[in-house]
Amino acid sequence: MKKEYTQRHPIVNGLFYPDSKEELENIIQGYIERVDKDKLFEAVNEQTGLTGTGKRTPLVLIAPHAGYIFSGRVQAYSKFAMVPSPRLARTYIQSSLFHFLLILTILWA
Repeated sequence: MKKEYTQRHPIVNGLFYPDSKEELENIIQGYIERVDKDKLFEAVNEQTGLTGTGKRTPLVLIAPHAGYIFSGRVQAYSKFAMVPSPRLARTYIQSSLFHFLLILTILWA
């Protein structure tokens, strides 16, 4: 029996992010290009007392999910904090409860 899927069309185009795919890709690429990886890992080293964090895999990473204009920079830094590893499982949880602040938290392995 073949399963049928329905395509859900975006309902917030142009509200929290640009309506144009190309413009959105450029914005995201801009956030990624501006990530200072050295500064990121230096800050983690200072805050945790750990060294060599750029070569370690986070056990947990919590980052906000909101429109790119609100949290795009944090999401870009989060991408670089996740060093590829077979131990790293990704779980995405989306909630309609955006009334409390999620702060980027990294626990290093």
